[in-house]
Amino acid sequence: YGGCYFGKVRRSVFDANLIIVNHALLLSEIASSGFLPSYNAVIIDEAHNLINNAYSQFSGRIDQNAIHSVLQNIDPSNSTYSWWNQRMQILSKTNSSIKSLKNNLINKVKDGMEASVNLFEAIILHSIDRFSAEDFYTKKVIIENLLEEYGEVQGELNWLSTTLHDLHYTLHRIESELLKSDPEKNNYKELFLLLENRIESLKIIISLIETLTAKQNPEWIYWQEGTMKRSREGGKQLFISLHGSPIDISQILASQLFEKIDHCILTSATLQVEESFDYFLERAGLTIQSNTQVKTDVFPSPFYYEDQVQYFQFNGQNAIMNNPKKIAGLVYSLHKQHKNRIMVLFTSHKMLNNTHHELRLMPEGRDLPVFAQGFGVSRYSILQGMKSNSRGILLGTNAFWEGIDLPGELLEILIITKLPFGVPTEPVIWAYSKMIENSGGNSFMEYSVPECIIRYRQGFGRLIRSTFDQGSFIVLDDRIMTKKYGKYFLDSIPVQPKIIETMDEINHL
Repeated sequence: YGGCYFGKVRRSVFDANLIIVNHALLLSEIASSGFLPSYNAVIIDEAHNLINNAYSQFSGRIDQNAIHSVLQNIDPSNSTYSWWNQRMQILSKTNSSIKSLKNNLINKVKDGMEASVNLFEAIILHSIDRFSAEDFYTKKVIIENLLEEYGEVQGELNWLSTTLHDLHYTLHRIESELLKSDPEKNNYKELFLLLENRIESLKIIISLIETLTAKQNPEWIYWQEGTMKRSREGGKQLFISLHGSPIDISQILASQLFEKIDHCILTSATLQVEESFDYFLERAGLTIQSNTQVKTDVFPSPFYYEDQVQYFQFNGQNAIMNNPKKIAGLVYSLHKQHKNRIMVLFTSHKMLNNTHHELRLMPEGRDLPVFAQGFGVSRYSILQGMKSNSRGILLGTNAFWEGIDLPGELLEILIITKLPFGVPTEPVIWAYSKMIENSGGNSFMEYSVPECIIRYRQGFGRLIRSTFDQGSFIVLDDRIMTKKYGKYFLDSIPVQPKIIETMDEINHL
């Protein structure tokens, strides 16, 4: 209202002719509209990411910390939110009803904290056998029947649900009391906004708990994620979060996004699979409505890939893709001989870490300019390290397969260790694959391979960023040569490969 930074930005957004947002904000308008003004045309760049971003936006997640955060935000006795607390204190001095409601809030927040702790302790006790103290990474367990899964903690769920509904009702009562003295919302503008924010936050939490523990939808997949963390006593403690997601996002995109606009341009370098847009159009929901007119076109790359790229493809007899020691040996040899910047793309943190360890064991390995993706290391800092060292070696996983720009001498050798297939036990991947199989299809060829090809082409795209770039593209995954589906990956790269059997053939590139 009065001119805070956010308010000024929001006003400028509603006055603008052109608004630039990311996928997440564009899609969040579907679930909860009002931040953006209405629009009838949208241009979506990097559109191959639209589907995965839609899954992220329309999925649900709840854990003990999320509930506590909302409750602390409501608590008038919590010193962290001083503005809210001060206003509630001032109103309590002049309005006995609000004073009583404020005290009720404080008590109910304590009840909610205790109820949420009890709930997740009960869930952990019920689920403990699924997880192990030896689990290094987060483990995901699919829940096929919500009633069976959470029936044993129904008492704890009811207690938490009742407490949250009481809090929701109390906040509405406070709002009603304020409206009696300020019906036009002129004197307490900020306080009304804070109240609305807290009411909405509680509403979301209540809905999430019901959605993920009781309201089973046959078109959703549900799972728990368990993470072992060190406790204050030095041992390990299990933390569990509850998750759910639509299995197929196409209907939501069709009805909630594309049907509501007049014009849309979707653009990306990797929308085609086998020179066809069919896979993307189906996943995005653009084949569902007969009244939606879709036109596709291809604009050839300005790059001369055959002249700019040397593509080396390992054959099946001496594959090294699962051998971190041999991968490290190849990287070390290329680093010593060619003195160029190298990027190595992995599909798992474990293989990356093992290769990094083997590199450090090489002669003078501790002095190698290796920039490895890891916990607590930002992508920005890794890229800055590469740019500052003319012989840098970048080891990356998911975050580096796309969205980074290292033109010219900033990257001249790109190594892909393994085809980036999705993890088949990942809940959404498992559920979508099962849906295809149940309808008589082949989930591997109709889903896993097309998804992998899109990701693979994105990885290849890191090498050549201008018409002046040159570089070597090395693929260690021999399945491209030994499996029938390998031809689809060969066809997706605009360069003819040189088939190699040993590392020595690469060392003389």
